[in-house]
Amino acid sequence: MAAETAARAVRSLAAARGVDPADHALVAFGGAGPGHATAIARALGIQTVLVPHLAGVLSAVGIGQASRRSEVVVPVRDSVGTAVADAIARRPFEGTTRIRLAARHTGTQHTLEIALDTKTAQDHLTEGNIADFHQAHHTQFGFSRPDLEIEPIEIRLSIEEAPDHPTLNFEPPPDTRGVTWAWFGDWMEVPLVPMHSSNGVLGPALLTGSGTTVVVEPGWRVTVGDSWIQLTDEHPNPPIMGTSFHPTHNLP
Repeated sequence: MAAETAARAVRSLAAARGVDPADHALVAFGGAGPGHATAIARALGIQTVLVPHLAGVLSAVGIGQASRRSEVVVPVRDSVGTAVADAIARRPFEGTTRIRLAARHTGTQHTLEIALDTKTAQDHLTEGNIADFHQAHHTQFGFSRPDLEIEPIEIRLSIEEAPDHPTLNFEPPPDTRGVTWAWFGDWMEVPLVPMHSSNGVLGPALLTGSGTTVVVEPGWRVTVGDSWIQLTDEHPNPPIMGTSFHPTHNLP
């Protein structure tokens, strides 16, 4: 039930983006994610699951290695140039700066972003700005409306400072293999193997380490990499959706 509920959410998101989950790999992390990953993947027709060695603390590792980033938003009141100068003055720290102009056709609500060069920003929209907006509109909607006026709405400034990446030392625990009882449609005795030494293991099995437990459903094979393990479904279910099964998926 849990796997199907999660799979249903992935299907909904994939459909909204026009992609087939079966064409992708599933990355599982956290303390509980790898415990459900192979079941969810099989429900989606996904045949590859990747679990980082530091799965249990991956979010914390990501935060520690993430860039320092901030956003400044300034409405365009008097002119584009004035708003750009105001946004630059409000930067909370020095770093790599990127400035975009949010604009829309007058009388509409949907805004589109175009990149701005601070060296060439003017008090009004330049011909280059207008051309960029029409191109963005065509990319987003498939057509452009050069007959309609363009209204600048706000300046969006993002600033990013690269972090000092700490050195991560992964020291695998002792290779203590064992067996345990687990439920795979029925109670059975299965291998209990540390993640780092699980290369070649074929499910059903349980893998431990890195603050998580990996449930390897029957038919999944484990391959150990330098910073992750890969689980491959050797007995996948036949696909139930895709370009060969649904005619609308074949539309360009």
